[in-house]
Amino acid sequence: MTALPDDIAAAAIEGDTATVIAWLDAGGPIDSVFTTPDATVRDISLLMIACGHGNEPLAKALLARNADANMQNSYGGCALMGAAAEGHAQIVSLLMSASGINSGLKDGNGDTALELAQRNQHDDCAKALKGGSSWF
Repeated sequence: MTALPDDIAAAAIEGDTATVIAWLDAGGPIDSVFTTPDATVRDISLLMIACGHGNEPLAKALLARNADANMQNSYGGCALMGAAAEGHAQIVSLLMSASGINSGLKDGNGDTALELAQRNQHDDCAKALKGGSSWF
């Protein structure tokens, strides 16, 4: 896997969609990954960052460029789990409509995105994961 430059990971975390898109337009690999500063989690993708931080424009742009929505980090987390755990229902819905999404992936604790949403009391995310609309 290709390492994601620290400045691009920081831009994604900070919600700087334009910088990330410019990097991709210049040839940056869509499924590049980075490691947390304390090295506890490796293989975190741009899509995981965008979804976990609620950056819907970046998530849409990455999915439009065929980012791997089922990629899992070294802990087993994926973009859908991050969005569900953090309560980003519109992103959960976006991911659920992505071609080939696997909502049954399990993290290192054996939890799915639905279980994370339920545990964190994100009912709108749980509804979207069950196939219902997450907003009215």
